Amino acid sequence: MSRPTLTQIIDRVKADIVPALELGGAVLRVGAAQALGRAFAGASHEMHGRISALEANAVPDRLCSDEAFLRHAATRRQRPKPPEFAELTATVSGTNGTVVPDGTSFYRADNVEFQTAGDVTISGGTATLTVVAAIGGIAGNCDNGTALSIGSPMAGVGSVATVASTVTSGTEQESLPEFRVRFAQYMAANKRGGHVDDYEIWALAVPGVTRVWVRQHADGLGTVVVLFVRDGDASIIPSSGEIAEVVAAFADKEPATADVRVRAPVAQNVPLTIQAPTAKREAVKQQIKSLFAHEAEPGDGNGKGTILASALRSAIGAGVGSRESWNLVSPTIDQIPGTERILTTDVESITWA
Repeated sequence: MSRPTLTQIIDRVKADIVPALELGGAVLRVGAAQALGRAFAGASHEMHGRISALEANAVPDRLCSDEAFLRHAATRRQRPKPPEFAELTATVSGTNGTVVPDGTSFYRADNVEFQTAGDVTISGGTATLTVVAAIGGIAGNCDNGTALSIGSPMAGVGSVATVASTVTSGTEQESLPEFRVRFAQYMAANKRGGHVDDYEIWALAVPGVTRVWVRQHADGLGTVVVLFVRDGDASIIPSSGEIAEVVAAFADKEPATADVRVRAPVAQNVPLTIQAPTAKREAVKQQIKSLFAHEAEPGDGNGKGTILASALRSAIGAGVGSRESWNLVSPTIDQIPGTERILTTDVESITWA
């Protein structure tokens, strides 16, 4: 619907009022007809605005307001992915037989709290704790070796635990633009009985999961292999705990007879040597990261997931621009991933020639 402007509505109402009241001559700017015309036009303008808003919000597309979009999604039981809480393992020393109880608080140097999950008994002078961040998102992530200080001293338990590994990385709550894209995919893939598209939709609904590939019959007739990555984590390759989350998400949705296998692709690193002006190197890094994020996918033995050497050169050229010289020293050939391997590169480890 094309919404008329307030000025257009005023002119329309005035054009109707003057002959209806049989007014002769020019209408005075401060006359009753002018006042009535503006009053009616204002009310009409508000109604046009309400109609326009209803029209825009009738369908959950890009014109729909954020509030109305979330209502549309909620009616289909779809909501933004909540933040994920980092789950880590940490080692602590102490006296054999001493129990570190469930819910024991440890604190990082910046006062972020972590709580133990389950009772753990010290044996051999140490215990491996499972700790969960008290706040969701990436703020709870820790590098291995990070020190966590116990909140309240306990007899027989060391005062500092050391992070040993990451079970599940913390991820931020899904942003509204990201949710809009995922919801559009959900609406487009309207099967829900175990179709290939369904597994992608179900996996993408798991916090932290950003890209999914579903391969039918990959392990034999009747099998469904689901591979996924987590682009927001330090490593895009999911851990065993993160794989278990996706498996659990399928449990009450997949057909009873489905033979579904969820796996992580194996990273296949592509070392890069590039000649580029120092001032343009950050831009080149961003272009390279974008290329791998959009083009890389697990190989299938038939060329899927290949990153062309020409695509690498195009990315470098886009980062440098047309006025300065650059060169892709290596690789000089197309990069082809092995089966269920995904091409990755660490842009911070680029060799600058």
